[in-house]
Amino acid sequence: MVKHLVKAWKAALPENGPCGEDVSFSPEFEALRNEVEKSTSLHATEGPDWDAVRNMATEILSTRSKDLWAMAYAIHATCQLDGLADCAETLACLNEFLGKYWDSLHPPAQRLQRRIAPLQWLQARLQHASGGTGFSVEKPEHVTLLKAQLERLQKLLEARAGDLAPAFMGIFSNITVTPEAAAEREAETRAGEAAASAARAQGASPVLNAALAGMDADGRVPPTVLPQLVRNVMDQARQLAGHFLSLDMRDERAYQLHRTALWSTLLHLPPADNAGLTQMPCGVPREKAQAYASAIENKQFENALPRLERSAAKAPYWLEGHYMVARCLEALKATAAHNSVKNALAQLLGRFPELLAYKFKDGEPFAPARIVPWLEALQQGQPSGQPQVPPPGRAPAAENGEEEARLQEAIALCIEEDFHAGLRHLGNVPAGRNRSTILHGLLQARYCLAAGKKSAAQRLLQALYGQLEQWDLLDWEPELSARIITLLLTAQTKPGGPETEEMSRRLHWLSLDTAVGVLQEA
Repeated sequence: MVKHLVKAWKAALPENGPCGEDVSFSPEFEALRNEVEKSTSLHATEGPDWDAVRNMATEILSTRSKDLWAMAYAIHATCQLDGLADCAETLACLNEFLGKYWDSLHPPAQRLQRRIAPLQWLQARLQHASGGTGFSVEKPEHVTLLKAQLERLQKLLEARAGDLAPAFMGIFSNITVTPEAAAEREAETRAGEAAASAARAQGASPVLNAALAGMDADGRVPPTVLPQLVRNVMDQARQLAGHFLSLDMRDERAYQLHRTALWSTLLHLPPADNAGLTQMPCGVPREKAQAYASAIENKQFENALPRLERSAAKAPYWLEGHYMVARCLEALKATAAHNSVKNALAQLLGRFPELLAYKFKDGEPFAPARIVPWLEALQQGQPSGQPQVPPPGRAPAAENGEEEARLQEAIALCIEEDFHAGLRHLGNVPAGRNRSTILHGLLQARYCLAAGKKSAAQRLLQALYGQLEQWDLLDWEPELSARIITLLLTAQTKPGGPETEEMSRRLHWLSLDTAVGVLQEA
């Protein structure tokens, strides 16, 4: 049976070269993937039909494309159906493909992470099948053949992918020849499958059943089961995120699920002293964080992203890590995933603006000073990639340098010491009725926003607007007035009334381009 299958996999394709076409977005491949993913679906009532998986994968390999995802699915299905006795022959076919057609296989070799992803998936399934205790097969020759093919596969991948190569060598060290253990393992597998089928037939976990049974007419869950239910859902979200990430590191679902699990249940921040010092560890060793930063500076985005995302997904307050994830996604042009990370960060900072002034227990800030402006832009709802208008309240280029330098120094002092240290650095508002008075007040307002003091910033901006209005300078200083109104509108925490509407109309008059950008009008 397997010899016939392997012969079909190797069959020459009618067109598009030795490896055929890219079928990633074809209906046939989508159907194949959907069947395989039943093993991890939260909603599937039964597991994958491995015979159907193998048949669909074989159809793709023999008529359309030499695709590594189809090959990985076919090999895994064969192991599920026939055991390890035939696994060596399927791996030999995989090795032949990798050796002869590396440059033309699908997914393309130019995107190394995508090329390696199906092999990482296969390695994880084989490792899982070993159960951490070892494979057992009935005949010594099966062990010899399997070890030889796994060793060959490891060498091929290390030569092509270097450090990205999955660890197939670690699997064959578990293989033993014990017929009794093989029989026992088969019995355990069948018992596990029966238990899983029974659980699926029952429909839900005990915790979920308890929650559903006790839910009131308004949809409220009993307090006794709510914490466990939330933990279960968050664990499932993390598992799904890891699954999506392993298939495609540009899949926005992975980034949404990771941050939902990380931040959605965060109700309050850790206690902190007046300087913002908490007793929280970063969660990511400094050496590892520096290695990520170095990889990004060297533009190794594709290599760094999967590991970086896994680290960030376990560190809720490591804002620099989430910033680096966003940088990688932006560089890789993964727009949907990039926006997902930015939106999640914006929501977090909207709930807890004081995060920008907090520090870990070793004194390192949650957000280093160099990324604070980027986070500020997210916090204020402004585009952080290529803005169409100047960021709210920012001075024109001609007068930007000194003002921006003072602001960044003040923000750094706020992070290192406290809010008042940064404010002292900016100095007092100069006396008099002149432009420098308004500019200094505007600088202080921007500092308050960066430090998370939204209410103080809003009151100060209202005072500045009132001063310009009192001095009849709103129309005489259109650029300065537009900056103040822009920042005031974006700093509001509640919908405004007639005064806000009046300011909005005035902003349209003073600077239509800025108004459309800030208010995101069509």
